[in-house]
Amino acid sequence: DQRRVRGRRDETMLGSRLSLLSSPVPARRMSAQLFDRVLKRKHKSRAAVSTRSLEFDYLRDDIADRLTDRLHDITRQFPRALDLGANNGHVLRSLKDGRGGIRTLVMAEESEEALHRTDDPLPGIQVDKVVADDELLPFAEDSFDVVVSSCSLQWANDLVGSLIQANRCLKKDGLLLCAIPGGDTLKELRSSFSMAEQERDGGVSPHISPMVSVRDAGDLLVRCGFAMPTVDVDEISVVYPDAYVLMDHLRGMAGSNVLFGRREYVPRETIHAMAAIYQSMYSEPEGGVRATFEVISMTAWKPDVAQPKPKERGSADVSMHDLASALETDISTISELSTPEESTK
Repeated sequence: DQRRVRGRRDETMLGSRLSLLSSPVPARRMSAQLFDRVLKRKHKSRAAVSTRSLEFDYLRDDIADRLTDRLHDITRQFPRALDLGANNGHVLRSLKDGRGGIRTLVMAEESEEALHRTDDPLPGIQVDKVVADDELLPFAEDSFDVVVSSCSLQWANDLVGSLIQANRCLKKDGLLLCAIPGGDTLKELRSSFSMAEQERDGGVSPHISPMVSVRDAGDLLVRCGFAMPTVDVDEISVVYPDAYVLMDHLRGMAGSNVLFGRREYVPRETIHAMAAIYQSMYSEPEGGVRATFEVISMTAWKPDVAQPKPKERGSADVSMHDLASALETDISTISELSTPEESTK
């Protein structure tokens, strides 16, 4: 998917802190303190009270809509829902068509300014807003039918702990919908900054936030007590006039760098060099430069005895040859997806 964004060059961005999301690494240790969450809350509040705040909702609104669209594929209803890391109400806006049968939505957000930026009601849904840290949830056990978290938990120092708490406040057989940026997010900006800093400053500073990789996401959900995890990836391509406008939009989305040990100031010359490299390497034929946003979407359920269970290994009664014949394909195509033991049956 690709969209084109118009914008203006904002000179106040030169030298500002910038977050480059992200590089894939294994799941974070629970004790690691990677992010200055007090500063992140200030960034969210600053972005929410800006007169241009609504201008930067497009990406988070799109991701929230894609995430909650999965509720259309589930026949169940989820009357009571938690929006974990609600920010400016992106998940709430995605529920306007009644998806999921949600009747009560509790919005939990650490920034009061972001939480109350827009207080417009949504017909048919009771909205309760709670100022809360997504690393320390104040909700009782078995409180919600579904927990939705859209582009919030990537800033958690204790990602495992946050997901365990989300599991705890879900009812049995409750649903988790979670979206976080993936490792290819802003890969163009990341590489451009790395080359510019190596050329101008003789090294690369820590602009990049560590993230869970796609291959580890399912294991992470199981580790946190969830069942039947499903993980998929969307890639959204956005075209900006230039790298300066891209940085302006990242700042407007409260995406500035909050890593401990971050570089406090990026020289103006380094940013100019980065913008020139970006333009030369990632320009579009019709003008502008592209930016990639990779989104990892995770779906999982709180365990319940009534949930379907996988059959025991080796209990299949259809051979791989019969399956290949029914699908009108070569058996080698199916064998690549099976274990050596299964492929010989």
